[in-house]
Amino acid sequence: MSFWDRFKKDKPAAAASRVVSTDELTASLRSKARGAKVSAADVASLCQELGIAQEQAYVALAMMDNTSLATEHEVQFVICTGNCLERGAMACLHELIALRDSRLSAELPAFDIVPRRCLTRCQVAPAVEVRSSAGTAVLANATPKALKEAVGDLF
Repeated sequence: MSFWDRFKKDKPAAAASRVVSTDELTASLRSKARGAKVSAADVASLCQELGIAQEQAYVALAMMDNTSLATEHEVQFVICTGNCLERGAMACLHELIALRDSRLSAELPAFDIVPRRCLTRCQVAPAVEVRSSAGTAVLANATPKALKEAVGDLF
């Protein structure tokens, strides 16, 4: 099954329905980048322009060699978007985006979402690492509910 087929299968109901080509999406992301970094706000803006779900752009960013997401916050949720997609990572990514956007809208401390091709934690997929000044914690077999609880515990 191709990435895009997995994306369409695992896509949360609230996500946008348009799927763009990998080439179009990566070119658009690179055009938004400042140097080799693109901001979360630029990703959100681009997704709105293209009519696609932010999850799609985050997964594409993980596959790009010369462009990555700029970190802006003290806490990062690093999410595997490789084989973990087959084990529920897309729903987790959707939840993280919703939680972060909600916190930003309420002007509360927020976090960065950092997509990675692989975290080499396939045995506990979907895997999410929570990184902060206190260290790194691994959320094994992550679920949207577990991520909501983790965000609540951190802030």
